[in-house]
Order: sequence, then structure tokens, then C-alpha cells
Amino acid sequence: LVLVPVAQAYAQLRQPAKQQLTMSRLLPLAEQALASPQTDAPHLQAALQTYQLVGNAPRMEESLKRLLKLNPASPELWYDLGALLSFQAKTSAAVAAVSNAVRHSNLRLKQTPGAQDLRVLAASDGRFNALRALPEFKQAVAPQ
Repeated sequence: LVLVPVAQAYAQLRQPAKQQLTMSRLLPLAEQALASPQTDAPHLQAALQTYQLVGNAPRMEESLKRLLKLNPASPELWYDLGALLSFQAKTSAAVAAVSNAVRHSNLRLKQTPGAQDLRVLAASDGRFNALRALPEFKQAVAPQ
């Protein structure tokens, strides 16, 4: 878990050799996390961040889906999955994920009025430009 911020720091400091060395230690740990059905949320989050650092979208998707099994009511996890699926041109799955994100966000807003409104965010998020013209997406982000 502690190696992820180290790898991120090396990337920001533009020290590719040190980042590569750290990643060579992180990737096997991320693979172990995904391989085990008992992996907890912090380790799955670390795996997600590891795959994000190397740009492995399929493994990021798998990590997010595993995190959603542990926390299916998380608007942010659904939102992130929607953005990733949109990036991968998995249009219908992306729209479904965004719809779930907005639904859970709306439920949270009823309990916590000051929480972030993911419906508003999704309506202007550039990562969803490819979905914006779809009727299903328009319906998901339409004001209530």
C-alpha cells in the first residue's frame, strides 16, 4: 500500500528509473490482490492506482468492479467506472455505470444535501463527450 504514493511521487518528479523499480514491486502485488477473492478495499484501491499508473485500463476496470462488489452504493466508484468504460468505448456499459452513479448520488444528496452532485458533474465532464448525444445519457443526467 505504501509503494503506490512512492511510485506516484517518482512519476511527478520525472524519475522514471526509480518509478520503474517501484512499479516492478507493485505490479505483482496488484496481481495478487486481484487474484484473491478475499482482498479488501484498501488493497483493491492500491491495485487500481497501480494499474492507473501503467495505463492498464482492463485491469483498472476489473479493480473498480471488485471495489463495487464491496461498496455497491458508492456514487464515485460508479462514476469512475463510467468514465473508464467511456474511454474504452464500451458505450452501453458506460451509460449504465453513469446512471448508477447519478442514482446513488441523488440518494446521497437526500441524506447529505451538501454532498457533490454527480449528475451536474457528469453533464459537463469531458470524459463523457462520446456519450453526451445518447438519449440514455441525456436521461441519466437530466435535472429532476
